[in-house]
Amino acid sequence: MIHTIENDVLAVKINEFGAELYSITSKIDGTEFLWNGDERFWTGRAPILFPIVGKVKDGVYIHEDKSYKLDGHGFARRSAFELAKNDKTSATFRLGYSEPTLKTYPFKFNFKARFSLEDNILKTTYTVENLDASEMYFSVGGHPAFNCPIRKGEEFTDYYIEFSENETVGTRVINEIGMLADETPPFLNDENIVKLSHKLFENGALVLSSFESDSVTLKSTKSSVSIRMNLANFPFFGIWTKYNAPFICLEPWYGLPDSPRFEGKLKDKIGILTLAPSKQFECAYEVVFSV
Repeated sequence: MIHTIENDVLAVKINEFGAELYSITSKIDGTEFLWNGDERFWTGRAPILFPIVGKVKDGVYIHEDKSYKLDGHGFARRSAFELAKNDKTSATFRLGYSEPTLKTYPFKFNFKARFSLEDNILKTTYTVENLDASEMYFSVGGHPAFNCPIRKGEEFTDYYIEFSENETVGTRVINEIGMLADETPPFLNDENIVKLSHKLFENGALVLSSFESDSVTLKSTKSSVSIRMNLANFPFFGIWTKYNAPFICLEPWYGLPDSPRFEGKLKDKIGILTLAPSKQFECAYEVVFSV
């Protein structure tokens, strides 16, 4: 089922399956900002990444000497959420543990995704609650894909990403099999502009860490349209597209895919979060849409 939240500026549709954003439309001029999931390129639109980000090595991880199989980016994106609460400008979706989840992820949890609108800002909040008697290990992140180009008559290469601060930072690559490369080649050298081209992603998705910026903005050289993502305290940021696809993913993450050297224990996974029994973890990011 598709649910809609809206105000005078934006109309946002959310699919109950996966609690995945389905459409983000300007009510000022009808601009559609979100990728439409065209199967010729990529059927995702904005999947939620939980309880892992990326892939575990060989699709298997170890917890307390037992092996578990888990698909890349976890199971939330392919799970039926329930609508827990909603009004005109906000909606909260809930996913709880079940027999099937315990077979692949041996923790009892309560996970919520809340979407709320204020003016031209869409805020996404993830809440993880540990219902287990022992520590819980997890990662969580967003994977929204935005149309690029946004305006008709423009090209992918008319767009660029602007960081809020000048950065000197390298980037790690997630290769075609979903593994995180160990190398960190230079990416930005006291600069804040990344010009988009499909060649930029020929080796896979780009992942940044240890950056100073608290926001990144997708901008056009041909029009005033823009999408700014406020990253808050997210420690990792992914950028990705499929070759020659008309979209760009801006991805705030708590967690990373495995590297080929990973030895398998979930608690040792790069970027993994630890949550004590009966405790909650909450994170949020905002996206500001301008036409």
